[in-house]
Amino acid sequence: MFRRTKDGQTKIKGPSSRDILRAKIMQEVEALNQGQAVIYELPEFYTFARFLGVELNPEFPQKGKKYLTFSQQMVDGKPTEKRYTGGINKASDYADWVSERDVEAYGHIKRIQ
Repeated sequence: MFRRTKDGQTKIKGPSSRDILRAKIMQEVEALNQGQAVIYELPEFYTFARFLGVELNPEFPQKGKKYLTFSQQMVDGKPTEKRYTGGINKASDYADWVSERDVEAYGHIKRIQ
C-alpha cells in the first residue's frame, strides 16, 4: 500500500496488525483436522460471547458448509457449551469475524485452543 506524506512524498506502508492477525487465523483454520477447533477469547468487554470458535463440519461435503462456527460465554470462569452460529466455506470469513473484534480500546483477542 502507498500513502502520501504532508510534503507530497510517497511512502510504502506495510501490513497492519489486523492484516497480520487475519492471515495467521486463516492459516490456523486451513490446517484444522477432524475433531480439532480453533477458539479465540475476546476481551471482557464482549459479555454475550467471550469465545469465538470454528471446527470442521463432520458431514461435509454431503451436508452443510465446510466449517461450523460457534460461540461460548464465560460462566464462573469457565466456557459454557458451544452455541453453533452457522457455517462457512472459507477460512477468511472466520478470520474477518474474529479479527475485527481485536480493538486496542477494549483489549486484544488471544487464541486459547
